[in-house]
Amino acid sequence: ATAGVVAASLRGIAVHDGRPMASAEVNVALTVDALDAKEAQATSDPASTDHKEHTGLVRGITPAAFLIHPQVRMAAGRAPEAGNEEVILGISAARAAGLDPAQLTQDLHDDGSSGPTVRVDGRTRRVVGLFSAPGTVMDGETWMPLTDVVVLTQRDTVSSVIVALAPGAEPDTFRKNAGTLFRNARFVGYILSAALGSGAFFVY
Repeated sequence: ATAGVVAASLRGIAVHDGRPMASAEVNVALTVDALDAKEAQATSDPASTDHKEHTGLVRGITPAAFLIHPQVRMAAGRAPEAGNEEVILGISAARAAGLDPAQLTQDLHDDGSSGPTVRVDGRTRRVVGLFSAPGTVMDGETWMPLTDVVVLTQRDTVSSVIVALAPGAEPDTFRKNAGTLFRNARFVGYILSAALGSGAFFVY
């Protein structure tokens, strides 16, 4: 199910600025590493050189992801734009790829310029932003535009659609209605969004 289909088919989804809060996402494990340790502000910690290349979670996202995941805050730079071969890194992901998050914070401009280049699954991408998500697995993720991940991985489906429930919406009723409409979907979690004061469902 795509975000648009889910939002159009179910009542009880929260709306922000006139748009339903539904985030279609792809999650896939790919290698991520700094293209050039010297030019890409590699960390000065010698122990980190053994982890320059690592396999981490890459998440394909749309702008709605930043509303659905309020734990994620931009620390420097900007969000990636589709078709421009751009990524943003969580602080832990940057460190695992052999980059110094503190140096990235200083070097990255608000427009995303001056960022290093990394390889994602062997293909070069420019880092245009750094984000933090303390205490969550997302801090160790690399985020790319959804369409770019779909092309890179040659997928024809998304991994999940995550929706935020509107205030007053009953989670059990929403789950039942969604299960009736999308019998092939799996609901694998229910979380509370503290920033929005509403619920969010992971729909796979």
